[in-house]
Amino acid sequence: AGLDIIGVDPNDRMEGYARDSARRAGLVPADSLRVVHGVSETLPLADASCDAVVCTLTLCSVVDPARSVAEIRRVLRPGGKFLFWEHVLSQTDPRLALQ
Repeated sequence: AGLDIIGVDPNDRMEGYARDSARRAGLVPADSLRVVHGVSETLPLADASCDAVVCTLTLCSVVDPARSVAEIRRVLRPGGKFLFWEHVLSQTDPRLALQ
């Protein structure tokens, strides 16, 4: 059993870039990458269906970041990992706002 990687993007034109990048990086066989149309506020995935969610530079560009995070929690299996990299300021922790 290998990886089952699902990319979610509202722009259908990004699928080719995603597949090409994955292929060039040697990350996954072509049959283990699926790209589906969707947005983070309403992920087109079943409840508790993901072992991990990776989110990079996304929450700054969505309409409702809180809803996006709620959706990520919904699709994660118990004990699943949410890995993210963002570049927005914290509104609740002044120490993080300075970083």
